[in-house]
Amino acid sequence: MIIFPNNTKKGKGFSLVEMVIYLSIMTVITLVIVQSIVIILRSNKQSFNNNVIENSAVSVLERIKRETRRAREVDLLNSNLSLGQLQMNVFEEDGNLSTAKIVLDEHGKVEVYEGGTLMGPLTVSGATVTTLSFTLIQTEKSEAIRTTLVIKSGDKTGTFYSTEILRGSY
Repeated sequence: MIIFPNNTKKGKGFSLVEMVIYLSIMTVITLVIVQSIVIILRSNKQSFNNNVIENSAVSVLERIKRETRRAREVDLLNSNLSLGQLQMNVFEEDGNLSTAKIVLDEHGKVEVYEGGTLMGPLTVSGATVTTLSFTLIQTEKSEAIRTTLVIKSGDKTGTFYSTEILRGSY
């Protein structure tokens, strides 16, 4: 005769209450992890937008400073300072006069022209310049250009200012 062991396993396995407690703990842990990931991604996006804005501002303002420092005078006939068009007569490295033009185009990109030739955009991809304006400051002895620049990337906006004296004016 074959004897079968008793198949009743008392004390083994999970009860319904244990499973509910286990699932609720796992749900809380999962929610905390998902929320942390969302916060990290949002922070990364904001950091990226800040970098885009700052890189564009540095690129645009440094080029405007460079061209202003080379400038002999502002060509007011070919400039529209309040609408983001600045044309200057500049000294080339060989001492000859040429033109430098900074323009805000219809797509929110700042472009630079040297001697009438487009040198390319100054803003980085992902940045849109919403405002570029120039103010001519004149004194008895010198001239300067004050630049106001507003750049947008994503939901972030940055406003930047710069003032440079024209080389040929002092």
